[in-house]
Amino acid sequence: EIVGAVAVVVTLIYLAIQIRQNTESTRTAAETAISQNLAGWLAQGVTDPELGRLYDVAVTDPESLSEEEARRFLWYIAEYFVLLESQFVMFVKGDISQRTWDVKAHVLLGLIQNPLIGSWWDSGATTFNPDFIEYLGSLRKTTTEKWIPKRLVEAPKPAN
Repeated sequence: EIVGAVAVVVTLIYLAIQIRQNTESTRTAAETAISQNLAGWLAQGVTDPELGRLYDVAVTDPESLSEEEARRFLWYIAEYFVLLESQFVMFVKGDISQRTWDVKAHVLLGLIQNPLIGSWWDSGATTFNPDFIEYLGSLRKTTTEKWIPKRLVEAPKPAN
């Protein structure tokens, strides 16, 4: 009986270690996928200079965009929000870390503070996961932090 009990305990310890390693592997894979998806989204602004310009104008002076430019920018942003929604679901399931999600949530909050993006979101023009909608609504209501918009790519200033 003692040997059997020891064998059960050893098996349980082994399984716990395997589960922990699997969880870490899943989290690493999820965070790698997030980086790859973001890189793909950012690449669009590089390969299409007009799209990069639209982003830069939209985050600093959204009112200056023509209706067509605003529409194109919002399609670009909608794609990013879909990526963020997916990341939110991964966060809720425990597939990405709190630290990783906090960075994404900060960007999400900053984007939604943009008048053009905020109006688009409030219009309900695109359907999203109800939990994601609720989370973003709560974030908007409880956060007083203001986000300073940044251009997609800022050229570094040469050191003197």
